Amino acid sequence: MAGAIFGWTFAGAWLVVPLWTFFDAEERGRNGILWAVITSLFFPFFPVGLVVYAIMLGRDEGSGLSPGARGRQYLFTAAFFFLLVAYGTLVGLLVVALDAAWSDNPLDGDDARVTTAVLLAILVFALPLWAFHWVRAQALLDEAHDTAQQRALFVLERGYGGAVILIGTLITVGFGVFLVFTLFAAIMDVFQGGSEQFIPVVAFLPLTVIVVAYHWTAIFRSKKYQELAGVAASVAAPAPTPSPPSVQPQSPAPTAPPGVQPTSPVPPPTPTSGRRFCGQCGAENAPENRFCSACGAQLQTTTP
Repeated sequence: MAGAIFGWTFAGAWLVVPLWTFFDAEERGRNGILWAVITSLFFPFFPVGLVVYAIMLGRDEGSGLSPGARGRQYLFTAAFFFLLVAYGTLVGLLVVALDAAWSDNPLDGDDARVTTAVLLAILVFALPLWAFHWVRAQALLDEAHDTAQQRALFVLERGYGGAVILIGTLITVGFGVFLVFTLFAAIMDVFQGGSEQFIPVVAFLPLTVIVVAYHWTAIFRSKKYQELAGVAASVAAPAPTPSPPSVQPQSPAPTAPPGVQPTSPVPPPTPTSGRRFCGQCGAENAPENRFCSACGAQLQTTTP
């Protein structure tokens, strides 16, 4: 019993450390997912990941935290940790109850009572502590009015809800694969084991579905989350800058070849005033003539 409690607590701490690293890295403008993966890879020596992260922070002094960041991170990280503890405790209580009612070899009466008492004692502390931190964290969402603070809270809310749903999905898929494997084994008549093998499945799956459904509805389907998502998107995408007006290129004026002086254009020749020309033969006539003196054709009244 003590080993199971220690193992679950250790697993919870291992999950909490990458989540806090994700929160802190995102608020510093770093890649939170990358640092969460790096710290989680140091399992079971997860403090080593924190040391590596702290060393990297020391090399970048310009990436500070905004006011209130530590308080925000604490609320969401503590809510996640106490949720894991309460979830594991409820699963343990279900396992004890199902073992007594279903198993062919149930726990001894004294062991079952001691285990139940310990789990209830843990649950009495873990569940209210999760509710306190969760409600306080949600109150911060309603109190935030600054754009930078709203974006930071959106990252924390998304990271918390995403971690819960990811872990719940992995648990559901794992036990689902176990059920499918057991079903095929029973069909092929190679299944070996009693009904007590299904006790963990019956204990984990209903609680997992309830926890995942609650957080999906309370976080990702809430109106407040949608508003924060819009604020975060507007902050992440810079406003488009107006493009400068396009200037049509002008063709350069023709230049004279080297060594040649440019000349001004010569105006077209104008007809001499007072003279008239025949439209038939082109002969020049006096201004007062009405007929051509050369061919006798009638002259036009306009001059060419």
